[in-house]
Amino acid sequence: MKNTAHYLKVLLFFSAAMLFLTGCPADSLSKANKKFGNDTDYFIGLKKLQDNQEQQARAYFIKCRRKGSYYCARRSAEILTTIGDYSQRAKACRCLLQKFPDSDSLLICAKEFYSVKDYEEVINLTEQIDFSNESNELILLRLHSLQATASPNLNKEVFLWFTKKPVSETHYQFFRDEYTLNEEERQTNEYNTIRFLINVYKRDYKSASSQIDNLKEFLKTTRQDFFPLIASSIGKTFLYSDVNYIKNAEKAFNLAQEFKQTPAEFYFWFYAGRLYDKAEFYKNQSADCFENAIRTAPSPSAVDNALWYLLTSKLSYAVDSIIANLDKYARLWSDAEYFDDFFESLISTLLISGKWNSLYTVYTKIDGYASDETVAKFAYVYARLLQEGYATSNDLQNNIKAAFERTCQSGTNQYYKIMAAYHLNLSAKETLEILKDPPAIRKAYATSHTNHSDTAAENLLKGYAYFGFPEKIYPEWLKLYKDKISYETSMYLSKFLQRCGDDDNSYYSQSLRIASRAANLSEQRLSSDDLKAVYPQNFKDYVDKSSSLYGVSPEILYALIRSESFFDPNIISSAGAVGLTQLMEFTGSDIARKLKMQEYSLTDAETNIKFGSLYLSELIRRCNNSILTAFFSYNAGISRVRRWQQTTIKEFGKKQNMPGDLFLETIPFAETREYGRKLVSASVIYKLLYEQDLSDSTLFAQTVQKLVY
Repeated sequence: MKNTAHYLKVLLFFSAAMLFLTGCPADSLSKANKKFGNDTDYFIGLKKLQDNQEQQARAYFIKCRRKGSYYCARRSAEILTTIGDYSQRAKACRCLLQKFPDSDSLLICAKEFYSVKDYEEVINLTEQIDFSNESNELILLRLHSLQATASPNLNKEVFLWFTKKPVSETHYQFFRDEYTLNEEERQTNEYNTIRFLINVYKRDYKSASSQIDNLKEFLKTTRQDFFPLIASSIGKTFLYSDVNYIKNAEKAFNLAQEFKQTPAEFYFWFYAGRLYDKAEFYKNQSADCFENAIRTAPSPSAVDNALWYLLTSKLSYAVDSIIANLDKYARLWSDAEYFDDFFESLISTLLISGKWNSLYTVYTKIDGYASDETVAKFAYVYARLLQEGYATSNDLQNNIKAAFERTCQSGTNQYYKIMAAYHLNLSAKETLEILKDPPAIRKAYATSHTNHSDTAAENLLKGYAYFGFPEKIYPEWLKLYKDKISYETSMYLSKFLQRCGDDDNSYYSQSLRIASRAANLSEQRLSSDDLKAVYPQNFKDYVDKSSSLYGVSPEILYALIRSESFFDPNIISSAGAVGLTQLMEFTGSDIARKLKMQEYSLTDAETNIKFGSLYLSELIRRCNNSILTAFFSYNAGISRVRRWQQTTIKEFGKKQNMPGDLFLETIPFAETREYGRKLVSASVIYKLLYEQDLSDSTLFAQTVQKLVY
């Protein structure tokens, strides 16, 4: 059933929009012009085009191209390249390139000229393109045009393409199906290099390995700007061609010295480090190679990559060394978030090895260097270890309180805020205020983001809403939101799409994605309405019905659906999980038999919620009514979770179950750990947001206890 009130609002809105666009009453046109100025012509043009009134549409688009603000004028110019006769489209292409000279315009025009076999025009347009940065689609149009005109430059430019951009499926299909050479051309170093890169792409490392000696000689005589991609591919070949890691590590080591002070040096040190790491008893050599890679890295991202491998390698044999040198390492990285997964592994390693006091050392050393999420995580786990008596401190209560308070300042991960608030004995109201508060880590970015929004970009997106084109909002927003769209406008668009979702539920997930990203980038406090846009109650009738049937609280079902599918009923995962609660077909079939349903569809929202609710309720029962354990089991399987529980109990010297939050941190699968965090935090937020009365002092504590402990 649809939400009737919302449905009527949307219906009335679109009726008014259609009346305006078809009849254009003077007062409506006046209001639109007052609101959108010359951009109004773009939206009227869209409607005319929708109604197959192409000539009238062209007239409006031409007016907007001339007088509209940047984005509406640009979209008008782009549409004009697709309508009218060829001479009109060609003229529109030249106008687009003149007024908006960039790669996007170039691709639009190249595609248009190529479609009518004007290959010379395509070649002229793309003469100055940079093969390192342009899209494969544009480069391929150029190469096809060179082929069609039998240009002598074709082989040279194909080589540029293969050595300037990472080889992709587009490269491979071109090489396999379209690139024909005579026997003499096949004997060149350039062709052999391309063949080597194709072999690496296909993971035919045995064939690639046989080509390396000849390739090395070619590298000595060719341009150095080809080195990075080729050197990296040689390193991959050493790594994956066979299991003789020491021999291949020595080859990479020797190449690093042979190509000293060239762009290739970093890659050979890097792969030598990875190869030595795979061989027993060569960990020190591996560390030395990674250190050399860091020293010769061509970019900050390359430093981060080599440092990540160095730290991850040392996790298996030198944890104390990592901790002792964290100050040095922290000053080297540039992207703190790149190391989040390393620190996630480090927590598990320290917990399992009983180095509980070391969490405090790490927590204090990385504060200000690691991501705010990572610091909060270490602070929380350390405080919990103090509470449970695993870690020790001379100032126990103050250290516990300080660590939990630091956790409450974390970034976008609401789980640790919620858990810290629980242990600080905060009320439901106090916790909700913390959840609305933006993390300081975002403020530098968010300030520039919100203060420099682009009026023209916002006009385009708001116009789509005002004139009744909701299908255009999300794709356009994705292109523009990072530095063009204010938080307020993003939330306005999210709530508009939310209303549209009551009529067409494909808009629910788009609304949620906009709200979530906008909230994560905002520096301002969220209102309750904004937080509800991030945690919406879509499909409420179905959730309430299934909750009542199977005894699973509504907030838990909303959390499950939000985390699994972002409220997209038609989504199918790469593993084959279907619909809102992401059920596998065999699970759905089993539930259907229990419910004696012979016909069903997992993409039907009501059915999927019903099946997912029953499945989760059974897991909760089988997990001794532990909701957190059921969450883990929903993600990873109940048998696996039980094995993890037994292992953790033994490692901690316990005789009975660990507290749920500490058990979570020891789970060996990062995906399952994060899944548990997401469902706990979303369940709590739903409970607090939609609870009618937050005055009950025990509401928040009881909710967390029910979920976690």
